[in-house]
Amino acid sequence: MPTKIIATVAATTTLFCVSLVGCGASSASGDEIPSPDYSYETQGVDEATGLTIATVEPKMVNTGEIPPEPPAGTPAFAVTADGYTVEAQMQIGLMNHDDTSEQFATLFRESHSAKLQRAASKTITRILENKGFEAQPVDAYDEVVDGANAQGFLTSLPNYTLGLGNKTKSVECVDNVCTQTGELLIDGQYLYQLAEPHTGTTVAYRRMNLYGLRIAEPYTIQTYKQAPGLLTRAKQLFGLEDALVNTSKQAMADGLTKLYQQTMGETERTISRPQILALKDRITQLKNSPAP
Repeated sequence: MPTKIIATVAATTTLFCVSLVGCGASSASGDEIPSPDYSYETQGVDEATGLTIATVEPKMVNTGEIPPEPPAGTPAFAVTADGYTVEAQMQIGLMNHDDTSEQFATLFRESHSAKLQRAASKTITRILENKGFEAQPVDAYDEVVDGANAQGFLTSLPNYTLGLGNKTKSVECVDNVCTQTGELLIDGQYLYQLAEPHTGTTVAYRRMNLYGLRIAEPYTIQTYKQAPGLLTRAKQLFGLEDALVNTSKQAMADGLTKLYQQTMGETERTISRPQILALKDRITQLKNSPAP
C-alpha cells in the first residue's frame, strides 16, 4: 500500500538522509535542488473592466491542525474552505508514512513551499490582469474588509492542502550499495475561491482533489550499506568511482511542475470574466446591503 506523509509549512526540521531497510550509512550525489517549471501561458488578454479584485497570497494549509467548528458569522468562503480541508486531511491521513516520505516532506517544506506560493501568487495576478481586472495585493482577507473601506470588487482566495508520500517498489543491496526504486506521490487538494468581501459570500469556487491527478513520479536512491572505506572515498575524490544515484529531488521538481500547471489551469477556468461581469449588479447589491 502507498504510504503518505503530511507536508506542512509550519515548523521546519533538519533535512536528513534517506535510510533504507537493512542499510546503514547513506550518501547521495550532489546537493543541487532542481527547480520546478513555474511558467504558465494564459489564454489571452481582454480589455479592462474597471473592476478591482483583491488578491490574497495562496495559503499552504497546515494539515496537522484540524479546523475548529466555525463560529456564527463566519464568512461562507471560510466555512467552505475548512470543510474541504478536513476532507483532504482525512484522505491524506489514511496512509502511514516511512523515512522516504518524511524526507520528501522535509524537502518540500525547506526548498519548495515558499517558492510555490510566490509563483502561484504571480500567476494568479497575471491571469486576473489578462482578464481585464486590476489586481490589488493584500496580506490577508481581514485587510480587505478592514473598516468601512472594503478593497476590491471581489477577493481571490487560493489554498493548497498537500500530502507528500512514497511508494517503495524495490530495495536491492549489491557490493555495499543499496538501490531503492519507488514513486513520489502528491495528494491532497487545491481550492480556489472568489468571495464578495462585504458579506463573505462565495461567488465562485473550484476544488481539485489531487488524488485524481495521480501524480506519481519515479525515483531511484542509492545509499551505502556501510560507510565507504578510505579507498572508495579516494576514488570518489578523483572521479574514479561512480557517484551514487539519487533522482528523488528531480522527482519532486517534476511532480510540482505537474501540480502547478494543473492548479493554475483550473484557476484560470474558474475566473470567468463573463460570469463576473454578469454578476456585477448582484454583487453591487450585496455591497450595499447591511453587513451580517
